[in-house]
Amino acid sequence: METMREPGIVLYKRRDFGEKFTVTFRFIRENWKPLLKYLTAFLLPIAILQGFSMSAYMDNAFKANPYVSSGAEENGMMALLGLPYLFLIVFSLLGGILLYAVFYALFITYDRREKGLRGVTWSALSAEFLRCLKRSATCFGFIILLLVLYLVLMVLLASLSAATLIVTVPLLLACLVPLMIFYPAYMLDEQSAGIWNTFLWSMRNGFKCWGGSFLILFVCNLLTSVLSGLLSVPMYVVLIVRALLVGASGQVADGGMLFDVLQYFTSVLMLYASYLSTVVVLLGATYQYGHIREKMDAVTVDEDIENFDKL
Repeated sequence: METMREPGIVLYKRRDFGEKFTVTFRFIRENWKPLLKYLTAFLLPIAILQGFSMSAYMDNAFKANPYVSSGAEENGMMALLGLPYLFLIVFSLLGGILLYAVFYALFITYDRREKGLRGVTWSALSAEFLRCLKRSATCFGFIILLLVLYLVLMVLLASLSAATLIVTVPLLLACLVPLMIFYPAYMLDEQSAGIWNTFLWSMRNGFKCWGGSFLILFVCNLLTSVLSGLLSVPMYVVLIVRALLVGASGQVADGGMLFDVLQYFTSVLMLYASYLSTVVVLLGATYQYGHIREKMDAVTVDEDIENFDKL
């Protein structure tokens, strides 16, 4: 006999901090299997590729010691460290884009499907995933462009007077909170408001609810840091032991095949764990967006009026 599903979690609803925190972990508890399945399918390969870049970067960091100790030109050290770090950044961006696309494809499907994510197949997700992938890439590109322009403005103002940093740096940090609301606002936009209008809405209403947004995002980021930090311990242990052995021998060596293998697999574990744990932050930001949207725009009231008119 098929068991009845609990009523789904409503997105657009005014909630206090405790309720937002509760529904965040309720969503994970109810949907951890499809979340783990599809996030692993897309992000574990990225973590594996990223692991090569991270291992190469850390391995070259040990090999770069002769350049530092001998006072050689920095070009040699940059050649060793620059390329792996560049690939690490590229894979991080790709991983972030895929993470947002997969998560919001699952979230939207959960919200619209009568059975939620129970028994969901790739054929039911693929169309939404492609739409979310385009939006995720657009969103990341838009945010990177904004940050670059703001940093250029900061540098120009600082060249005129260093005192301007007293304003520009805190303002940038303050904008990061409503900026986190912009992601779900754009990914879940059903009215095709456009990225610029959605950004303006997020900034305007994000600052109006800045305190509540900061609190839920701070707690979710803290939990994410703890979870990913615990699973990064093996990698740091390998690095510390390797550094001690190299230091004790007085030679710069690659640490042997064993250290290379351990360093690679612990790097992959850390990267994979960081992707999975970020889901907590995404859910917190999404339900905070639902709270702000309902508070400012009364979404459910408008829906009730539309449904009444159809009767």
